Amino acid sequence: MISAVILFGAFAVLAMAWGIDSAIGANTVGRNVRVRGTDLSGMTVTEIKNVAAELTTALALDSVTISVGDQAIDSDLGTLGARVDGNALVSSAFSARTGANLITGPFKWLWSFRTPVELDLPYLVDGETVGAVVSGLIAPQLNGPESPKVVATDTRFVTEPGRPGVVVDPAQLAERIVSAIGDPGPHKFSLTPYPQTPELSIDSVGRVAAELNQATSEPLEVRVLDQSTILTAPELRSLIDVDNSEAGSFWQVNQERAIALLQDRFGLLGDESQRARFIVVQDQPEIVAANETVLCCDDKTAALLRAALLTRPTTPEQEDPEDPETAEAIRRVELLPIIADGTQGVAELEALGITELVSTFTTNHPCCENRVVNIQLFADSLRGQIILPGETLSLNGVVGERTAEKGYKQAGAISRGELEPQFGGGVSQIATTTFNAAFFAGLDFIEYQAHSLYFSRYPEGREATISYPRPDLKVQNNTPYGVLIWTEYTPTSITVSMYSTKYVQVEDVGKTVRSQGKCRRVTTTRERTYPDGTVNTDTVFAVYRPAEGLDCNGNPSNPDSIPPTTAAPATTAPPATTAPPATTAPPATTAAPATTTPPATTTPQATNAASPTTIADNASADLAPTPPSGPTSTTTAQPAPAPDSAVTEQPELEPVPESGAG
Repeated sequence: MISAVILFGAFAVLAMAWGIDSAIGANTVGRNVRVRGTDLSGMTVTEIKNVAAELTTALALDSVTISVGDQAIDSDLGTLGARVDGNALVSSAFSARTGANLITGPFKWLWSFRTPVELDLPYLVDGETVGAVVSGLIAPQLNGPESPKVVATDTRFVTEPGRPGVVVDPAQLAERIVSAIGDPGPHKFSLTPYPQTPELSIDSVGRVAAELNQATSEPLEVRVLDQSTILTAPELRSLIDVDNSEAGSFWQVNQERAIALLQDRFGLLGDESQRARFIVVQDQPEIVAANETVLCCDDKTAALLRAALLTRPTTPEQEDPEDPETAEAIRRVELLPIIADGTQGVAELEALGITELVSTFTTNHPCCENRVVNIQLFADSLRGQIILPGETLSLNGVVGERTAEKGYKQAGAISRGELEPQFGGGVSQIATTTFNAAFFAGLDFIEYQAHSLYFSRYPEGREATISYPRPDLKVQNNTPYGVLIWTEYTPTSITVSMYSTKYVQVEDVGKTVRSQGKCRRVTTTRERTYPDGTVNTDTVFAVYRPAEGLDCNGNPSNPDSIPPTTAAPATTAPPATTAPPATTAPPATTAAPATTTPPATTTPQATNAASPTTIADNASADLAPTPPSGPTSTTTAQPAPAPDSAVTEQPELEPVPESGAG
């Protein structure tokens, strides 16, 4: 009886100790539980997961060599997606010392002091990672199948056929990884590829190519607010992205490229108050931020362009239904602008380095003539233009054609060596003023032409004329800074100034005058000194006629203006018997001027079109108003001048059509 009491008492004490210990360690792992040599006893869930992460790190370093056919691919278990399953380890660790009842629990607890529980390490192989390894690491080493696809050429979209190949099953790789885990590395196993043909048909891809060719075969007119531009077929093709996948070929308009193209084409929209810009205050350029900036275009641009490309061209309604001129059918799309804060464009202007006056030139003229109106209209269009580094400015490109609709008036100009009125006459004065400002700014002349008659208000031999579309004045910015053109005028003068960062020192080192037939050739030499000490010398020139209406041979420059006096003798010989004397009659000799300028003399004009010796005489009159007359034709203008040593003298190259808006 006493023994039973003692045994019961001992069991009660043991049960009490087990209960107290279990209560204290309710949220931790039981005693003497191990995994891979690590004692998990007393650990919490978080601590066990940290152990799993450490074991995963060690596992990931095990190297693996995968053999696929004759290819050997080196990797490691971490890259292949193998890891320790932390959740499973937590579950097995906590259940290792549980499951006992009131009778067995105290004894199992007592037994745990002497006997450890060694857990198996649970592993996981991530299926997505295995799939990525197959497609990204193994497939490129195989001659896998290729689906047919759509590709862009220089002129159209075409289909490329697919081909069969071999592939590896990701499930096979996952099985090999599972079998390797737990064994000490390095690991080696092989995979067996199997053949596969593309599921995508060439016909389905061909339909996409046909749709794209139809969508990009015709131009597209894009409108934003009151501006419009035409995107050509090559430009439209450049905006297309084709996504070729196993599921098929799909296309879309690239939003980023579309915005870049359209913002370059449209620039800033809205009125002047909505554009960051330069102004000049007391000869100092200043940047004025906009109140707000209107830009092309919003985030729906790509979607709207794609939808427009799938439409058919339409003809806009004509204002006059009886107008025989039919408007061209074209596709159109209206895009929406975005409103940005007024600082847009300020940083870009600051980066141009336009900080100081680098050159200025002024020419004078009488007040209050039609030509003054033309000069000032032209100056208004030119003011504020910026020539970016390396870019070329064309005066005709900026101002466009001078027409009555734009407010231009008729004033004197030179045509074929003679004076006549033209719309926009007189604007060669601002061309000459711009020419001289560019001369002293050190810019390069890409295209220019001097007057063929000398006017004392211009520097002799250092001047330029202009007409539309040619001759033109084109200057190139050969500096690393932007160049701002700023025009100002009074009733009796026009000034063109150029602002930038002073980069080149310019000096007019003098002029030479020599005869070219009966004309005078005046050459001006310019010396430019650059920051590195390099000195460059170039020349500009003009060839002046001996008088109005005469060429450099002293002959009339316009045969059409010679009075038809040679026709009279023909009317004084009515009898048929007097016909023989016609061979000795004066008319035959007086017709000589027409034959002294044979067509062969025009050949040098064509072959020397790029030579400064070409005398195209597109010169403006710059005279007081003359009686109204229609505009004349235009000609090829002089290119940039070459040194005199390169000049081959040519005879007068008449007849050459010419015009100039003096």
